[in-house]
Amino acid sequence: MKATKTIQLPKIYENELGNYPQHKNKQKISYSQLNSFKDYKEQYIQGYFLGNSSESGMFAFFGNLVGTYFSDGEKNENLSVSDMETIDKLVKHESSKFEAEIVIDLEPFGLKDCVLQGFSDHEYDDDIFRYIEDLKTGSSKSMQEKYGDMKKYYQTRMYAYQRENEGFKIGGCQVNHLDRKGNNLIIGDKNCLRLTGQIDYIHTPYKREDVEDYLKNSVVPVCKEIAEYYSVYNKYFAENKK
Repeated sequence: MKATKTIQLPKIYENELGNYPQHKNKQKISYSQLNSFKDYKEQYIQGYFLGNSSESGMFAFFGNLVGTYFSDGEKNENLSVSDMETIDKLVKHESSKFEAEIVIDLEPFGLKDCVLQGFSDHEYDDDIFRYIEDLKTGSSKSMQEKYGDMKKYYQTRMYAYQRENEGFKIGGCQVNHLDRKGNNLIIGDKNCLRLTGQIDYIHTPYKREDVEDYLKNSVVPVCKEIAEYYSVYNKYFAENKK
């Protein structure tokens, strides 16, 4: 598809890590932004337009601790010995890469000078293939439905798409889900957030045509909608500043 539209989004890709110099200064969206806008427009506008960013919730905080321990072995008082023993069951490889940057050019799908940026939780190679994994925590009751539905969950498969564009052969994608209980961060409380020890390995089969359809018919329309809101915001903000 020939690029037909130039839009303005709240974020610009700066190429801080030096991985994608060809995309520096292009308009930027992320997978988390897409979902945030679709599910919580008001909070998205407050955070990305007005700069009134809120602190991450305790579940996101706990999930970040789990991810950091998995990648770096960094301990935290909010992770119990049992939590760390559960995380240690996840397999790492000599070729493992954590929080690896991925940038997808959206120009082939109709948006000029616009990219989607993400970071894969875990990637590794064997002699032939590249494998993409996402690490999640939450209640196992709903996770298979949430991440196993190929019409709803695209994160690992989008990242696989870009790695294939970069010349890698994709061996597989999956979500490694760690079952979680609790509702607070009070150490010693019976309802303190903790891992139960159950791990669900949810395969997310990669098909290039599925991702291309998602980028064209889901990502691009949301980017255009964000840009429309952002244009209205800039118009009235500029007028109010005069």
